[in-house]
Amino acid sequence: MLTALRKATRTWVAGIFVGLLVLSFAIFGINDIFQGATPQGAARVDGQLISSAEYKAEFDRVLERARREAGRSVTAEEAAAQGVDSAVLNRMIDERALAALTGSLGIVPAEAAVRREIGNIEAFQDPNTGQFSPQAYDSALRSQGYSAQGFETQVRQDMARQTLFIASTSGIRAPGLYARQTLYAGTERRQVSIIAVPARLVAQPGEPTDAQLQQLYDENRARLMRPETRSLVLASAIIADFTANVRVDEAEVRAVFERAKTQRTTPATRTLQVLQVRDAAQAAAVEARIKAGEEPAAVATALGLPAPLSYDAATEAQVPDTAVARAAFAARPGAVQTVTSPLGMRVIRVSAATEQVLPSFESLAPEIRTELRNRGAQRAMIEAAETFDAAIAEGVAFEQAATRAGLRLVRIPAITAQGTGPDSQPVPEFADQQSRELLLSAFQLQQGEATDLLPMGEDTFAAAYVAGVVAPSPVPFAEVRPDLREEWRRRQISASLETRANAIAAEARTSSLEAAARSAGLQVERPDQPLQRGQGSPQLSQAVFAAKKGEIVVGLTANGVEYAVIRIENIERDDETAQPQRLQQAEQSVRQSIQQDIVATIEVVARERAEVTINRTVARTAIGLVTDEETAESAAAAATAPAGAGGTAPAGQR
Repeated sequence: MLTALRKATRTWVAGIFVGLLVLSFAIFGINDIFQGATPQGAARVDGQLISSAEYKAEFDRVLERARREAGRSVTAEEAAAQGVDSAVLNRMIDERALAALTGSLGIVPAEAAVRREIGNIEAFQDPNTGQFSPQAYDSALRSQGYSAQGFETQVRQDMARQTLFIASTSGIRAPGLYARQTLYAGTERRQVSIIAVPARLVAQPGEPTDAQLQQLYDENRARLMRPETRSLVLASAIIADFTANVRVDEAEVRAVFERAKTQRTTPATRTLQVLQVRDAAQAAAVEARIKAGEEPAAVATALGLPAPLSYDAATEAQVPDTAVARAAFAARPGAVQTVTSPLGMRVIRVSAATEQVLPSFESLAPEIRTELRNRGAQRAMIEAAETFDAAIAEGVAFEQAATRAGLRLVRIPAITAQGTGPDSQPVPEFADQQSRELLLSAFQLQQGEATDLLPMGEDTFAAAYVAGVVAPSPVPFAEVRPDLREEWRRRQISASLETRANAIAAEARTSSLEAAARSAGLQVERPDQPLQRGQGSPQLSQAVFAAKKGEIVVGLTANGVEYAVIRIENIERDDETAQPQRLQQAEQSVRQSIQQDIVATIEVVARERAEVTINRTVARTAIGLVTDEETAESAAAAATAPAGAGGTAPAGQR
């Protein structure tokens, strides 16, 4: 959690949930402080309750992040279908079990270390000073629904776990054999000879029947779905719409100028050199030589004085010796004089000067008028937003409320959750990242509902009304028929090429690769560079790197249609003696893998040692998933269960 908090900041739903589960518990922890939790919880770990509220809050966090990552609404049912509900609960149980284990071992971090750890988290620091800010700390915790006590408890538990893991894994060394095998696998290369089997080698297929195209359409129906679209009405409060109606009071412009002119004044500056002297006689000698044209640095060298201090275009406040500063800013360029200050006797030469420049009213007035106009527009925009919110609260229709408030109305006939229209092009109103939150909110509503006013950029707020919803639907067969035809023909060609490639490979195995190539009218190619693992299609790479030297294999090429027949000529690996740093990297990789296995084992031991009970029905009810049938089954089970069973599942039940 601490590492992720310092950093402060997937494919489809299953991938999103896996990543977000890890981040969720890394960043936000599990020991939130919830008020009013009921005694009956989702689980109990070593006597400590995981309340329904705690479980629901953690599940909701994961679900919300999944929605943001997917850019669409993700339901609790959809998450549960991916096993997220069980994964969340089990992770919470594992965290509690580890806390119980570290506590039993007496691993308790010092309070000073806890405070230092919290103070080092960037989210809790003042951006200007880089120091811990109690205000930033309080704000960040409140935004995530934590109390200081609950968060600090979580930090202590995290630090205790880290201490246990470090103590358990320090000094681990990777076995040399494992490290060498890892190095070989990671650096292995294959010198090969290749016969490319091109599409021209087989006859073009005939035309597919409607039945064949329909079968291909049915097989790919899930991929041919049009996404859900929504018809939205946007009510926007844009500051530019209010600026033109703002009238600026010239008396206020003058008053702002009087307050601002001091801050906008260009201060006087002096460029000077300061020499430190012992007494009046030496000061007179220094003055005379500088006035005669010698440079202060040369005079200092000749007389054995410290090197002069130089100030380049310094303001009076930037000269630390106040007596020297007063004298310098009272003098003109070229002046040389002796100054007696509390720090000693000094000789100064002023070589350049600029005087204070006061801004004129005319120079600042346009900027002040613009600022006042913007402030007035912001106030007007806020008032319009309040008028809109009040009208909605009164039950006024969305568009009428927007008109009453003077908001701009824009109708979007169709938009997907990804912000694109029917033409797959971005909808301009949702083209930037700041508008994504509004779009996501709109896709979580039902038809006829509206979002609150949300920020859509620096100077814009908007609310969205869901005027219509078009459910996902398959693209009509007739519309994709040409694409289906091309895909069918492509597959037929690829199947024929596979047969031909296998025949060439069979001949090569009984004669030679070169002879088989001549029989097929093809050439054997020998690339200058060896093949790296992962080059070509996954199928081809797997076949090549699973083969031994001299073997002949067949694989699909990267274009997904044509094939290649390949003979393995040589197998190359990095020499561990020639590149010892690569072996060290391999050793580190193996060591990290072993350390991760040890940590995983500790987690398993912690769970097995803890007394764990799980109430599935309570957990599912907390996130709104339990059905009436499940409730009835649970009640029946409770009626027949032994005393004290409480409808709970044993720790091993996952």
